[in-house]
Amino acid sequence: MNNSDALEKALETERAKWINDAVPVRHTSRGLMSARDSECMDLEPHAGTSSADSKSVRKHAHSGNSTTLRVRQQHTSNWAKRRDERPEWVDERDKTQSVVATPKESNRSSLGIPRSRAVKIENHGPPVDLTDEPEDPPPHDDSIELVYSAKGGDLNLTEQHPRVAALLRATIAKVLLDIVFVDAFPDALRHSTVANALLECAGALNDPGLLDRLQKDRDYCDALTKIPAQRVSNFRGEIKKKTDALVDGYYGCSRFEDRDALLDAIDWLKEEGMYHYPCDPKKREFEGGKPFGHPIIEATFKQTIFQIRKHRSCFGPAQVIDLCESSLLDRPDEKELPIAAVSLIATAVYASLNDWSTGARKAADFNAESFTDVYKLNIELLKTIKSKSLKKYHVLMHRLFKKATGEAKVPAKKGSQTAIEKMLQAVDIDAMADSDTDS
Repeated sequence: MNNSDALEKALETERAKWINDAVPVRHTSRGLMSARDSECMDLEPHAGTSSADSKSVRKHAHSGNSTTLRVRQQHTSNWAKRRDERPEWVDERDKTQSVVATPKESNRSSLGIPRSRAVKIENHGPPVDLTDEPEDPPPHDDSIELVYSAKGGDLNLTEQHPRVAALLRATIAKVLLDIVFVDAFPDALRHSTVANALLECAGALNDPGLLDRLQKDRDYCDALTKIPAQRVSNFRGEIKKKTDALVDGYYGCSRFEDRDALLDAIDWLKEEGMYHYPCDPKKREFEGGKPFGHPIIEATFKQTIFQIRKHRSCFGPAQVIDLCESSLLDRPDEKELPIAAVSLIATAVYASLNDWSTGARKAADFNAESFTDVYKLNIELLKTIKSKSLKKYHVLMHRLFKKATGEAKVPAKKGSQTAIEKMLQAVDIDAMADSDTDS
């Protein structure tokens, strides 16, 4: 075996270490190259070689004239992943020849959203928090086709391609923030509210391909609306779960003497709208100057909208606080809770009390069909207060904001003493020694 043959064999052995799937390798004037690689490359014919000769070379890439190297068959995915690590081989017999490098795959940049980027949606436009997006762009995947679950054919967010998943997350954030700040029970939720939000978010994400598909493919758009619409239902349902757990403690539903007394109290709380005032349902007493001032309103806000979640969510307390505003131009820092959010919480309290309307608690769904009218009554009451006295409305909603966010200072009860005041009553400072010689 001469030196040239030994070198060729060594090169073939080293190349085998990098190949993960069996492909034929042949000699070229530029070195060793697999037949599959040669098909991916546009090799220019040498000077003096005709086009026909060049075609002939490609045609006989797998012929008996080529030296074929067979290696152990392995899974092909690792080879594709390590394409950038492939060596560039040069035939040592002709070092003057140029290097033939395997061309990298075209990789058009996929949709990537930087961390903490906020997209301003016009009209009602709370910013869409995209903190769920990875800091680095996702793996190259430009598909916008929908992926249905193998189990039952459902459409799940986590199974969608990156572009579709990013659109859904942005839409969910926008729709839920609109529930808090604009309208908690919008009409035609799926057919207009969510569909419009999808279009707005596709435009805000600068994804013309998705925007065009949503506009032209009605079935595609209708299928996507199901996920944000379901999140709205879940969001309202979670609020009612909290009020379900709170109403008995605050209104004493299980502590009435008999069933009739409980039913009378529930009717009084519901029908006369006393449930959101500080009240005593047994005595039929309430504080008319404090609408929506019942402690259950504050407690529910703290356990839902202003609760710091351990898991990542589409929005959190800090973002809600940032979006709250004041209705008084001369007091911009005195933020208020939005009318929609206060009315939603109050309506959830009503729905939880309604579960006791048969004398024993029977939980029911918190759906728009059953409670939209109650919600609209609460909206109308707050708007009427605002129109009659903007200052009093501001005091009411700003006070609720401070309590719900934990900013309010709890006043000491009349006659109560702090710990230091109690301790100071026992000490006689005048009788204390003022020098070392005093006994």
